[in-house]
Amino acid sequence: MMIRLTAYICLASLATTLRAGEPWFLPRPVDADTLVHVAFEDDTVGGTSGGELRLVDDPERVPGRFGLGVRLAMGKQSVVVESEEAIRFKQDDAFTVELWVRPQNRRTGALWSMATRWYLHTGSQAQFGYRAASFPIRYTGLHTLRLAPRRWSHVALTHDSRRTVKIYVDGRLVEELQHEDEGDYLKGNRRLHVGAHDGWTKFLRGDVDEVRVSRGVRTFRPLLMEDVVYTGEFVRLGLPVDAFPSAVDRVVVSVIRGKEEGRRLELSRAQLGGPLLAANDLPTGRVTLSFCFLAADGAELATTTATVENATNRQGDLVGRVTTLKTTLEEAQTGDPWRRVLTAYVRGIEERLAARRLDEAEERLRAAEVVAARIANGETAYRTVLRRHVRRRPLPDDIRISMSWNQEPSGAFPWAKRLGANELVGHGEATAERFRTWKNAGYHTVLLGGVPIHDHVWLREHPENRQVGFWVSNPVEATGPEAVISFSPPTWGGYTVDRRDVKRWWRVLDGQDRAVPVEQWSLDEKRSTVTVAEAVLGESYRVYYRIQGRKFLDPLAPGSATRALAHLEERLRPLEGVLDTFWADDIAYGWPGSNELGSYDWESYTMAAGPAQIAAFEKRTGIAFDPSWLVWTAKTIDSVPDPRYLAWMRRVRDSLKPFIGAHCAKVADLGMRSWVYWGDCHVGMEPYGGSLQAFDEVDKPAGDPVTARALTDFPGNTYRRMRSDWLFGPTGRNPGMPAKHWQKWHRPRRGLLRKPNVRGIYWMVFDNIARSPDVDVREDMTETITAINDEFRLLTEDIGDTEAFSHDLDVLVLSVWGDNYAWRPWGNRVLWHLTDLPVRVRFDSYLKVADKGIPEGTDVVFLYGLPNTAWSGGRHWAGGQVAATLEAYVHRGGGLVALQAPGVVGTDWGLSSLLGVALAGEIGPTPIRINPSELADVADEGEDLPPGQEGLRQTRAGATHWLGQGLPSVLPGLRDSVPVRVVAVDVVTLAARVGSDDYGRTPGAVAREAGAGRVVYCCGYSSDDAFSRLIRNAIFWAANAESEADRLAVDRNGLFVYAYPSKSLLAVHNGHPEAVTTRLQCDLAIFGIPAGKPCVLRDVVTGVEHRVSGPELARGTEVTVPPNAVGLWRVTVGDAAD
Repeated sequence: MMIRLTAYICLASLATTLRAGEPWFLPRPVDADTLVHVAFEDDTVGGTSGGELRLVDDPERVPGRFGLGVRLAMGKQSVVVESEEAIRFKQDDAFTVELWVRPQNRRTGALWSMATRWYLHTGSQAQFGYRAASFPIRYTGLHTLRLAPRRWSHVALTHDSRRTVKIYVDGRLVEELQHEDEGDYLKGNRRLHVGAHDGWTKFLRGDVDEVRVSRGVRTFRPLLMEDVVYTGEFVRLGLPVDAFPSAVDRVVVSVIRGKEEGRRLELSRAQLGGPLLAANDLPTGRVTLSFCFLAADGAELATTTATVENATNRQGDLVGRVTTLKTTLEEAQTGDPWRRVLTAYVRGIEERLAARRLDEAEERLRAAEVVAARIANGETAYRTVLRRHVRRRPLPDDIRISMSWNQEPSGAFPWAKRLGANELVGHGEATAERFRTWKNAGYHTVLLGGVPIHDHVWLREHPENRQVGFWVSNPVEATGPEAVISFSPPTWGGYTVDRRDVKRWWRVLDGQDRAVPVEQWSLDEKRSTVTVAEAVLGESYRVYYRIQGRKFLDPLAPGSATRALAHLEERLRPLEGVLDTFWADDIAYGWPGSNELGSYDWESYTMAAGPAQIAAFEKRTGIAFDPSWLVWTAKTIDSVPDPRYLAWMRRVRDSLKPFIGAHCAKVADLGMRSWVYWGDCHVGMEPYGGSLQAFDEVDKPAGDPVTARALTDFPGNTYRRMRSDWLFGPTGRNPGMPAKHWQKWHRPRRGLLRKPNVRGIYWMVFDNIARSPDVDVREDMTETITAINDEFRLLTEDIGDTEAFSHDLDVLVLSVWGDNYAWRPWGNRVLWHLTDLPVRVRFDSYLKVADKGIPEGTDVVFLYGLPNTAWSGGRHWAGGQVAATLEAYVHRGGGLVALQAPGVVGTDWGLSSLLGVALAGEIGPTPIRINPSELADVADEGEDLPPGQEGLRQTRAGATHWLGQGLPSVLPGLRDSVPVRVVAVDVVTLAARVGSDDYGRTPGAVAREAGAGRVVYCCGYSSDDAFSRLIRNAIFWAANAESEADRLAVDRNGLFVYAYPSKSLLAVHNGHPEAVTTRLQCDLAIFGIPAGKPCVLRDVVTGVEHRVSGPELARGTEVTVPPNAVGLWRVTVGDAAD
């Protein structure tokens, strides 16, 4: 530490302003251009502007890049520099911001934000932002701004008078962009926030050092001239010798491969301008060069590293792959729009190869090869025909394809035309003129806004109307007579700790959940701590404390609803006549984020705990309110809730209905439709409590089939919309995003086909695609979205608002949440396998079953979940009532399908005797082996059986079982499996769980008959498509309905079939990347057609007809389904189509 600090002083005395390139890898002094400099050696702020340093939430000082730095590790820890007007740069000012950072992980975090005007974020959502005069922050994705976790990186941003922004990582230019001339935002403050976005969100986790803000544009160069070299070339430094401070006398360079050090060179200052190493002397691939800069007396000035790659072989491989792409281009159909996408990729790849940006070239190659494969397998040719099919007719008025747009209003038109959109969405402060421009052009118009509950201006004068909730601290173990507990507000959103009347509202609990008397603990407001006196040594303590949302109005607080509706009218009245729909982003309560203990459920009930609501709840229910319901440790949707919390949920929902009804009525009075975003913090608010049904329209983010079913099953006749994913800032620049969006469409499509009543799809923020400077990714994303819209039209127009055929089977899924969380994808993907089944699926709670039994008409009860979760039931099985009810139900003839460990309480498994298995070990990921042609035993013939099971062998070689139909010999990817052992002699072991643990081969799937009923048990679940067939077989067998299963079926795993009797349509969903020929079975009676009649299957898209007799179709006829698409056939009677 002392050597480096001395070197810093030495360099400071000798350095001058450098123009050949800043020696960013060395400790540098404050020069005349430095406005702000923070070295973290103490609390001073250097530079000509100076300022006051504030470390928020007391981050720890740790060894930094040079000397000391700070570690931002928890809560709202960040760095604030209060400076003068000097850092309030205007849009045409030239400035430079730089810092050293060592991020803990790759998650999104704000490197810095300055004067509420300029922003730089890193991680998965890396982006540059500036706030325009009209207030909105304009973001540009920075896909190539990537920082290695747990490694120091120097990051610099320069901004010149032409609004050109350049971003450097370790001296190498990684991004260059130019932002628009949109005027200066003049209300910004004088703060520089490091590690947080304006101090309230996007908190960075990692170490920070050497923060510097300068006037003018500084010049940066990488330490190495090239980080890629080829045979015959040399590794050279990127800076000339005179760019190094005179204190640098020599440099020691070491070559490191993995953890092994290779060559070691010592170079004099004079030698720094020549070649360091020959490429031929480097091994193939990437190596690290370690540099140690030394003074004349041998003192270490600084150390740093750089990577270099001998890429001769890699370059040849990449060039060969590009040649293959060009061959595909030559063979592609001229009219195929994906040909244009592939052409753009080839051009972008070749440009990056020429610039030696091989990582970027290879990333684009992977994306291009996906496109090339889709061209080669015929998918894009099919989608070209599909586009002609859906666009030969105008888009019906009741089907909406929406595109959000924040740029110049008329600039949306060419993009909307290309996407096939008929509705445009403006955000926040969008004006009447914007909507008038769109409406005059024939588009539906939508405003997405935060009113009525976002009202921070009014709340400054009425703080009593802010939303109030509770939060919990980390537990602290007492190591002496006192326990000191730190607390902080949530890291997400504008939340603060509410210190009003703490002795009344705050609770301190020990590790046994016993309340600590209020006279035994005290609050230190300055230090944000609670001290427990007379603490028990070794006992843990935690505090539940109130928080409030500075920007969120509580709609249930006295007087709030009146203000909220007035605020709503103020915003919407000027838009009468030009705005069709108001889309409420937040309608009730915000979500305060996840706490340090891992509580993470995206609910809205936490912030509904105002004094009036608590009093009303206690009076109505007679239940004493307890804040631990809201943020118990560590609460997630998987956790088993306190039954009193369920009562709180119902009370909040019921209380909100009048306010939400008044909101929707106010919007209707202004001649507009009301739309609510059902997602994120609103997950817990609906739909089954009825609080959102006053809205005309509802939308839900649906990137998987389970969430899609939640949307399709939304009660009532509400207009339903969906999106597959946000178009975040980097989306238009990341070559991996198109494939991700395809996946996010293919997955929910499987659930949408059961009930295709979703009439709208939306894309936001589309500006991030349209403004992307990367032509190849922009073309791929635009064409991807357009193709998804085309297929959405096929589902909504050709199939329409109907429901797929269902067998007369009712499946009841049980969990602690019941229908509060019907069709929720969290926990695991078990429910995916129910989304496409032609059966009726309902949800209920263990509490209701214990009280009222299994509902009449239930054919199969479906249970799943790991021990002690909300899905498996946890403590709700205690006492044996639920187990007894289920056992009686099965013995009367009911069916039961159970996965994992439902019914386990501690080590007791109440369902063990019914299932015929017992727990045998710990949970672990294993494959499951299935032999459909014979009933596998607990162990193969000749193997030793696990202890205690020697007498249970049943040799049934050659026997077959209906449950094994269509299953592969190995079903991979079994997850969250529970080792079990057979305990009943009549159990049929259908599959074996094979693991590497001490339990060896144990039962994976078993079946048995119990009384008049049937039971199927599987020890885990898999995301593999074949597991869907296993679940399908299990449900039909448990229901004693094997004869029904083949009335509508396909024989290939990964394909799912649907029939729509009212539309005379058959659909097959193909999730495979290639066309698949399958045997399609369909009983014509489903369509009301006599079985003996001949019929025609006419492909709705291509017009190709397939003639088949009724008996042939019932036995199975071959059809081919396009790759990654939905095959759709119209069923007609006779020898020819109508």
